[in-house]
Amino acid sequence: MSDRIPYTYFVLHIPTGLKYYGSKYGKGSNPETFWRSGGYFTSSVKVKNLLNEYGIDSFKAEVRKVFESPDQALNYEYRFLKKVGALDKSEWLNENLGGEKFRNVGPASEKALASQRKKKQTPEGNAKRSASLMGRVISEDTKKRMSLSQLNRPADREESRRNKIREKAIGRSHNTDTKSKLSDIVSQTRWINNGTEQKKVSVSALSGYTDLGWKNGRILQVVSCPHCGATGVKHNIVRRHFDNCKSRV
Repeated sequence: MSDRIPYTYFVLHIPTGLKYYGSKYGKGSNPETFWRSGGYFTSSVKVKNLLNEYGIDSFKAEVRKVFESPDQALNYEYRFLKKVGALDKSEWLNENLGGEKFRNVGPASEKALASQRKKKQTPEGNAKRSASLMGRVISEDTKKRMSLSQLNRPADREESRRNKIREKAIGRSHNTDTKSKLSDIVSQTRWINNGTEQKKVSVSALSGYTDLGWKNGRILQVVSCPHCGATGVKHNIVRRHFDNCKSRV
């Protein structure tokens, strides 16, 4: 049974006459949930702004066609918007023609991946991404789902993932500038603990913590893996054992 029902839809904002045509094809897409409470209300920011300002009753929205595959929905969306000349008419809210060229379905091609690898991050771009993530709180439900996803990853996929990481690391070396930065991080910070809590602090702040009774070093808690019985310091052994243990069923 398919995990989605791709479809295209039409939205008309009655007070202004503005129109929008789109497609929904991702996992879980279902035309029965379109324009309903808790369902899908398009990905258009402009439509969402009108919804917030005028309310849902100011729209006429309907599912136009249902398809068997995402490709069919994307192709129809592209042909329709091109036919009506949506990009050249002010009454259409669409900012692109959609279709396969606008968004890929499934894993990215090797050509696309290679293009992404060549891109270099700029300080401005990094700052924008950092600002967008600052203050974001992940709900407990999301954390639980992320954890279950990791725990239930098939053993063959996990081994394949690790092998890819190993292959990337073979022969890799840091340049002089990176080595210098890593050296500064190590030389300018220290692990400290108060018997129950541990943290890494800068050397300059170390004396302030020692005056409060903190001691140098980490808390060396020795534990045993429940899957293979291996014993070691907790902050090291969890990298290869416990949830990551190869003997875990």
